[in-house]
Amino acid sequence: MHLITYMSEVNVPHSQIEETVQDIVKVAEVENARNDITGVLFFAEGKFLQVIEGKKEVLQRLMQNISNDPRHKNIDYLIDTPVPERGFRDWKMGSFILKKGHSFDPVVLAKLVDSYEKNILPCSNPNIMFFYKALVGEAA
Repeated sequence: MHLITYMSEVNVPHSQIEETVQDIVKVAEVENARNDITGVLFFAEGKFLQVIEGKKEVLQRLMQNISNDPRHKNIDYLIDTPVPERGFRDWKMGSFILKKGHSFDPVVLAKLVDSYEKNILPCSNPNIMFFYKALVGEAA
């Protein structure tokens, strides 16, 4: 099992963002089910943060497709590593459009990567969604 987490900038007009995210999720749900990929997509302030899990070669093909997708630009890999098991086993593609005013602060992202590698990857904690939401300021 393999996991990739990346961040990219959205490359569509502001007026088309919600429609773009909905389209990405709609296609991803079908394709991810077909290719045994699980994960989650966050969108905030013009940036995507996505976690995907599956077979390494399948994820590499998906990342090539994302790299060729004109809706993404400036793709930055945050995590690209084998994992013992899925953290999102029930998610063909969860998605969150975070509230206006929230963004992926670089310091928060650095903490996310550090904490994810130290605390989440070794145990594939099922509460990973709360962890992510807390780091990006969305936890209740």
